[in-house]
Amino acid sequence: AADVCETIYETEPYNTQYECQQEAAKVRNYMIEEFPNSAGEIYCLNQEEFMIFQQWMEDGHKPTLSPPIGPTDA
Repeated sequence: AADVCETIYETEPYNTQYECQQEAAKVRNYMIEEFPNSAGEIYCLNQEEFMIFQQWMEDGHKPTLSPPIGPTDA
């Protein structure tokens, strides 16, 4: 199923938000290149945000893609 949404994450935190954003940009580019159907959505969460997200996933929720930003063909 090519349109299946997958969630992956780093287990070790980055030292700074900037460092996370730099690495996220590289991973996004790689994912889009290797998996053309990938939306390349990547988030840099702090410890508290990650714990909330992890609990949300454990409660059975599934992530969805954000709506595209920019002009639409509507």
